[in-house]
Amino acid sequence: MAQTVRIDEATHAALREFADRDRLSLQDELAKLVKGRQEQEFFQAIERGYAAMSAAERAEEQSSIAAWDQTLPDGLAEE
Repeated sequence: MAQTVRIDEATHAALREFADRDRLSLQDELAKLVKGRQEQEFFQAIERGYAAMSAAERAEEQSSIAAWDQTLPDGLAEE
């Protein structure tokens, strides 16, 4: 369901500029910007999680990654 959102003229002009440059509608450009913000916050949360890990937890994580990396050379040709 479509909703109306009031924004100031400067924000509208910036959104219009982005949309024109990307050749998108204002609605699609706004959706793209919101998705980008969601992705940014997701990866920031991951970074905070890694930063909060203890040295032992980081070592365990690296060990797990190394174990999974061994499964990659499966002899199949790269696509």
